[in-house]
Amino acid sequence: MSFSFDICVLRFDINFPMHFSPPKNKYIKIAVSLLILAFAIFLLANFAWAANADLGINYAAGTGLSNQNDIRVIIAKIIRIIIGFLGIIAVGLIMYAGWIWMTSEGNEEKIEQAKKILTNAIIGLIIILSAFAIVSFILNKLGGGGPAGGPAGGPAGGQEKSYGLSALGNGIIESHYPTRNQKDVLRNTSIIITFRESMLADTLCETSNTNCQGEAINKAVVRIFIKNEAMKCADKYTSSSGCVSLVEAKVYSSTNGKNFVFAPTNYLGSPSEYIDYMVYLSSGLKRQSGELAFPGLEKDYGWSFEVSNKIDLTPPQVKPSRVFPAPDKAKDTAEPVSVAKQASGTITVNSSPAINQEASVSAIEQGGTPAAGAEVNKDCQKNGNFNIAIASGPVATLYQGSINLGQGTFGANSGGYQQVVFSECNLTLTILQAKTNFAAGYLWAVAFIKATVADTVTVGNTTYTASSAKSGNNFKVGPTDADTAGSIASVLANNSDVTASPSGSVVTVTAKIAGAAGNSLNLSSSNKAALEVSAMAGGTNKENKITINGEKDQPMNAAIQIDFNEAIMPLVVSGAADDLKDYIKVVNADVAAKAQDGICTTDADCKSFACSSGKCVGDNEYLKGKFAVSNQYSTVDFLPDKECGFNACGEKIYCLPANSHLRVELRAASLITCATDNDCQANSPFNICDATRKFCRDSENKYFPQAAKDKSNIVDGIIDAAFNSLDGNRDGEAYGPATFYNENTPLATEGDSYRWSFFISSLLDL
Repeated sequence: MSFSFDICVLRFDINFPMHFSPPKNKYIKIAVSLLILAFAIFLLANFAWAANADLGINYAAGTGLSNQNDIRVIIAKIIRIIIGFLGIIAVGLIMYAGWIWMTSEGNEEKIEQAKKILTNAIIGLIIILSAFAIVSFILNKLGGGGPAGGPAGGPAGGQEKSYGLSALGNGIIESHYPTRNQKDVLRNTSIIITFRESMLADTLCETSNTNCQGEAINKAVVRIFIKNEAMKCADKYTSSSGCVSLVEAKVYSSTNGKNFVFAPTNYLGSPSEYIDYMVYLSSGLKRQSGELAFPGLEKDYGWSFEVSNKIDLTPPQVKPSRVFPAPDKAKDTAEPVSVAKQASGTITVNSSPAINQEASVSAIEQGGTPAAGAEVNKDCQKNGNFNIAIASGPVATLYQGSINLGQGTFGANSGGYQQVVFSECNLTLTILQAKTNFAAGYLWAVAFIKATVADTVTVGNTTYTASSAKSGNNFKVGPTDADTAGSIASVLANNSDVTASPSGSVVTVTAKIAGAAGNSLNLSSSNKAALEVSAMAGGTNKENKITINGEKDQPMNAAIQIDFNEAIMPLVVSGAADDLKDYIKVVNADVAAKAQDGICTTDADCKSFACSSGKCVGDNEYLKGKFAVSNQYSTVDFLPDKECGFNACGEKIYCLPANSHLRVELRAASLITCATDNDCQANSPFNICDATRKFCRDSENKYFPQAAKDKSNIVDGIIDAAFNSLDGNRDGEAYGPATFYNENTPLATEGDSYRWSFFISSLLDL
């Protein structure tokens, strides 16, 4: 027997010897049954997490030590790693036994050897999986109980409830901040949740809009509270349940309905102690389609984290040397070493190619019988002479020589003439006179000419067909081979991939574009005896000597990436470029420089952009694409919209403009403004209103880093989870978006917007 499978574009065919059969050894059957049981035990261990009580092994938290440093946890992890290696060895033995069995070629000694190895390996694997399940269960209990989706509730009768399965929110939640069990969370942080699909806004905030734009949190569905009130604030919550720690918050969401930010009205926690908080999403949470976010058995999701006694007044920064492509001041130069060559192949006409011809009856002879006509199906592939004879009555029999090919019964057709139809090529015999009596011995002889399929040649993705006349992709079969070759060359003139020139009976086909890619152009024939082809070959790429100036120019399919030193608010860095152009964008650095210098006079100066008041403007001044956050909201990636091919697995490739000079710009958010010192008293020690800039500052002239919130847009630039504006120049202070700090030429500036530029080549990195 055989089976096949594909990996990307690779195909694997595996053939087993015909004598191969499943093992019948009763011990192996028992072992397989035990293996299934072990898997069941392994899965049940996961479900048991949510049902078991806290075993009292979280005592380390009371001493100020992290459970992650508990010696028992470390030992359990080491044991699990060892068991993992043993499992790999057991699986390897099973594969080895299978190989011996498949290559045994009926050798009983080898088959018995394979059975023994397979039996012992499966028994060993069962023991290993059982041990792995037990160790995993104990390890997770040591780590605080519960799966990754895990523990959240408060103590109740000595137990702590867990919410959710192993995937975040049973798969609906992509990530959230703070993370599960995160320590030392600062008091003025926001809660951020990113869903895998768009959510119904009015289940997360009190709104009638499609998005949350600073509306109050919907406490019926989303609740933030002190963890030790979990029983009152989560499971049994009502307006009169006694949940006194419920947090009031404003909710903001992205235009795609996937990112939601919950900004507490007042600081979390206490200035004097560390307090555990919990976020709880109830069964009322819905997807934008109206379907429940947690269908089936899972009705909620929750997680907890520790809030410190500190406030975050440190503005976020782009990590040094953590942008990609790296800042580059000069484009690489290329010096040609060799010229690209075009691939070529030939088509040789050795004889007249076949053309399409329908099957027919070439002749019919009547031997003292009524005159008749005959026809066959146009696709009939029968050739030769056949006889139709009547033995008795209206029943006729079709013969080829002495072979009986079937019978048919005469009957009147629509014109009143008698006819009989045979299954062989749908042969139909029609009597051409009004004759209703049929006598034994009547006989008709017919000769078939079978249908022929035209010969073809294929060049690239186009197939050309031999015909009696030239038209479209049909070439004419001429009286000589040279005439046929000339017709082939003529129809190839419309092929976008090649040129063709005839010489006698040979047509030379040459790729229009030079390079090795031409070698892969298809050049084939359906009848190599009549139309002989030699495949495309000889194409070589142009070779350049590249001189790297500054940093190496990146390929077109390079990904733009920015790493921050802390979590960034996703509402201003995640989504379509059209929606984020006021916060972050990728621009043509050369055109942007013209716009900045104000030197354009006509639209032509701005290439594809418009010139207005001496500056290049318009919606096309930035690259279209999508920004996405990852790495717990501390990394931002950009993917352009332009498709430029497929990789080896058939996935689409997206490209930046070829031979381009690009610049990425990040705008710092505007700071909270003031008119008098009284406006700054709540921001101590930033309680002085700067007379010039109208920002709150302290006695050392450092500005209050908090961004000004706007109900509709939340802020106008890059901020962290605590609403601190971007510190683009990395001086530890926030100035707002006054000027850009340029990573290519790092000079001190009084402004915290951030930019860098780089060069893109015309190559793809596959």
